[in-house]
Amino acid sequence: MMEIQSPDYNYIREPPLSRGFITLSIIMGIYGPAIVLNATVIIVSLMHKQLRQPLNYALVNMAAADLGTTMTGVLSVINKAQGYFSLGTDCVMEGFAVSLLGEWEEEHSLLQLKLAAGGVVSSWLWSLIWNLPPLFGWGRYELEGVGTSCAPDWNNRHPTNDSYILSYFALCIAIPFAIILASYTELM
Repeated sequence: MMEIQSPDYNYIREPPLSRGFITLSIIMGIYGPAIVLNATVIIVSLMHKQLRQPLNYALVNMAAADLGTTMTGVLSVINKAQGYFSLGTDCVMEGFAVSLLGEWEEEHSLLQLKLAAGGVVSSWLWSLIWNLPPLFGWGRYELEGVGTSCAPDWNNRHPTNDSYILSYFALCIAIPFAIILASYTELM
């Protein structure tokens, strides 16, 4: 196997279009039907007025977030096959999109049925609020893993980045997870 030293990282990555990257991209490509299924949920809900009920708002918005995540995942599949991030070194927008959509998918589970529309809007706003700061200098998006996708820079030890990551983790992952856990514990 030929080794290529990555200029951005201190590790060796496989050459583009190697067997490992092609296999990984094929496995990730299996998620392709998610595009069709999520689009179908959205289209059917828009076509049939009787489906536009508060109970279905969460389902349609989850399908929209999933569809967005899957669409950015198409870029990820291409990157995995090539073995590098194909949009150059600037991965801010891909990192923002993946984080925004992924954060919303975590938050949607806190929706209450009687407040579905407000819950959907507040979930999107919460995700937007916590994923915009890296675009303005508090934290940043960076290539991660083998250099084929972008996300918040979890490894940068700069105090500004640390404060963003700790706040993001506490308010967007740990506390929502604790609320979900407590809610499910109450149901049991």
